[in-house]
Amino acid sequence: MGLQNASVLSGRISLVERIDIERALDKLAGDESGFKFQSLAVVLAKLRWSELIACERHNDRGLDAHAPASASPDGRGKGLACSTTGTLDKLRTDAKKVQKHYPDVSLLVFYTTQKVTQAAKAEWAQKIREKYRYDLVVASREEIIASLQLPDNVQLCRTHLDIPIPYQPPLADLLRKAHEAAAAAAANWAAHPRLAGKPRIALNAVALNNSGADTAHVVGTAGLRMMLLQGRRLVLEGPAGRGKTTTLLQLAEADENSHGIPLLIDLPNWVRSGKDILEYVASSPPFRASGIDAQALARLSQAEPCLLLLNGWNEITESYSSAAVNFLRALERAFPTAGIIVATRTHHIAPPLPGAARFRLLPLNPGQRFGYLRQALEDSPARDLNLALSSDPALDELTRTPFVLSEVTTLFRSGVPIPRTKLALLRAVVELMERSEEHADHLQAPPIRGLAHHYLCALAKHLTARGDVLLAEREASTYLHKSAYFLTGAVW
Repeated sequence: MGLQNASVLSGRISLVERIDIERALDKLAGDESGFKFQSLAVVLAKLRWSELIACERHNDRGLDAHAPASASPDGRGKGLACSTTGTLDKLRTDAKKVQKHYPDVSLLVFYTTQKVTQAAKAEWAQKIREKYRYDLVVASREEIIASLQLPDNVQLCRTHLDIPIPYQPPLADLLRKAHEAAAAAAANWAAHPRLAGKPRIALNAVALNNSGADTAHVVGTAGLRMMLLQGRRLVLEGPAGRGKTTTLLQLAEADENSHGIPLLIDLPNWVRSGKDILEYVASSPPFRASGIDAQALARLSQAEPCLLLLNGWNEITESYSSAAVNFLRALERAFPTAGIIVATRTHHIAPPLPGAARFRLLPLNPGQRFGYLRQALEDSPARDLNLALSSDPALDELTRTPFVLSEVTTLFRSGVPIPRTKLALLRAVVELMERSEEHADHLQAPPIRGLAHHYLCALAKHLTARGDVLLAEREASTYLHKSAYFLTGAVW
């Protein structure tokens, strides 16, 4: 199934095996490849003491790299010596030369391919301090292996130890490309006709207790993002049109310098694809264009937290519901430190995220509504419409939902009179949608044939008679099929 290789892709398995590094170090020692090891040791040492300056390979006067006291942040002169021969005699020979030619050195660092026990390191440090007054740091085989297995250092195995490892671009370049691809993916979502050109306002959400009741804890988008950066699991609930997709989009559209890699996921499409989550993300055009594959995403997820923004839990069809539960459970296990948020309408199957905090998007308050109108219209029309909406109880309640407010604004801008009743307003909004480019062709073509409002009324009557608000897809299809017979004059 899709997440069967999650442990590999989430970065838990090193790109280079320990045994390969050990064999390569043994080969350096056996071939007496001193200069080759010197090159590797200098690079590793400079990762820890960046002020070190490499010495020429011949006539180095006992050091392979030197940091003058005047150039060191801590004011201490430092010297690096390295050898495939890890013995105290070799160390003494180097220390004697250093004392003669580098009077400012007070810290001596010794790298060797050989194993040196902690007891031996302590003995060496004491003898070198007594004889030469140097502090000694010994980096032996185990430290070298551990350093080379770090994700950022594996390319050193290819360049210095001849271990065949595919080239990987620097992590900083990958992070930049990942942020650019994530921003491009968010821009594609924002370009959807339902969202394009619409004003953006900050929405609020209230935390729910274990019984699903509201608490006193209210957060905005910034608060949700902070929890995701902490690796929290969140479920964001809200009725149709309340702004769930918009909220995920705002989470994904953070400043380019913000921490975290936001990944917007169409949850139903991902489940239907059957792909690993990172393969699914990497297959999207923005990430393909940036050359970022699933392995690169796994590498990045170890350097910077991923924010997995999953939209549409309630839109998953019954035939995929079991797979969706399995996918989400596997995702939660495979990415224990990633922030995960699932946006959904209230659903009889809760997203399986252990310990998830539940939030419900709040209706717009008067200030938020007026802010939306001021972005959508000029100041004077915005004030006129806001007064009309706030003066009518039905319109005041309806336009607390961002989607309805958006359509009412479109009606106002189009010069269409705004109905004063709830049903008439909904009918006007539906008729406006039926005439839109996004929906017109689908609503006029078979099997709907311009009769969408009849089907919606039939479903509403059926649910009202049952006193229910949820209808299974299979039952809805059966009832719509029955309604089609009546609409065409056929006998059921």
